Amino acid sequence: MVGNDFGNEVSVGRLDAFNGLLLKGNVKGGFLPQPITSSGFYVPGDAKSLVRITNSLGNSVMMASQNRSVLKSFLMPSFLKSKPLNKYDAFAIETLKNGKKRKVEAYYGSSFLSQSSRSLLVTNQIKSIKVYEYSGKSRMLF
Repeated sequence: MVGNDFGNEVSVGRLDAFNGLLLKGNVKGGFLPQPITSSGFYVPGDAKSLVRITNSLGNSVMMASQNRSVLKSFLMPSFLKSKPLNKYDAFAIETLKNGKKRKVEAYYGSSFLSQSSRSLLVTNQIKSIKVYEYSGKSRMLF
């Protein structure tokens, strides 16, 4: 997560107490906040967007923009691989190795004036992925 707002009323002052936050899944459906010292995720400025892109090597990278400051990038762990989606893909049903299933939506834009790569993150916990287009047509991604 990123935040802060430096563009509010002069009498109020800047809203700048947030330095970004990484939440890690706890395998029970919840999340645990990770300290900056262990996560390395630090975005202290007037952050405006946070998107995930796929680089030329197929690795996922989180990009955080900051108003009037540098663009920050964070390479995601190598066990998170990115699988590209087609332009008409709407969502995917992931079947996990433990038998559970989950639905993942394919967004067009998910941040302020920006858009993540249209791809799915794949971990070693996923057994198969079935992708559905807006028309209802489906295909197995793997």
